[in-house]
Amino acid sequence: MPIKLLPLLPLLLLLAACAGKPIAVERYTLPDANQIAGSDRAHQHKLLIQPVQLADYLDGEGIVLQLDDIRIHQAREHLWAEAPGQQIQRGLRHRLAVLLSDTQVTTGNRISDSNAMMLAVEFERFQGHFDGIAVSSGHWQLLNQQGDILATEAFQLSSVLDGDGYPQLVRALGRNLDALAEQIARTMKLLKAGS
Repeated sequence: MPIKLLPLLPLLLLLAACAGKPIAVERYTLPDANQIAGSDRAHQHKLLIQPVQLADYLDGEGIVLQLDDIRIHQAREHLWAEAPGQQIQRGLRHRLAVLLSDTQVTTGNRISDSNAMMLAVEFERFQGHFDGIAVSSGHWQLLNQQGDILATEAFQLSSVLDGDGYPQLVRALGRNLDALAEQIARTMKLLKAGS
């Protein structure tokens, strides 16, 4: 080794040691819906859940934390196992299928049944909060196949974390999704009863 490089040797060894350390990455999925015994009746209604819209800062791999009143942090080592919008859409489909046993719940952009309802959901927040809660907010709309709005509602949900850490945050976000599905199901039942 040339003598000129000897002073750089400690720095090179430090960089080599850092490069060799693997970063532990954790991936998370939203918890499944609490399974409630549903009936085996034929599906009298159809609901199509459109792709979930997320605020841009939520639509990434990293789980989002709100650090204070103005700062947001997207985790680098605590990641969603798949796109959060897809997980939320699938989670809503499962939850609504459990809550609405007389309704066939599907996902996509269009359905051929002219009597089917469509659900459009937009999230402005789906994150951890520095106060130790999981926060989910946004709005949803139920529409008919012609695009007429049948119902629209804003939601602001929060669940206290059962402890520290990302697993507890993801479980709390799942509880927020449970509450959102219950809100939507109540409205759908009222709409079906009035028709």
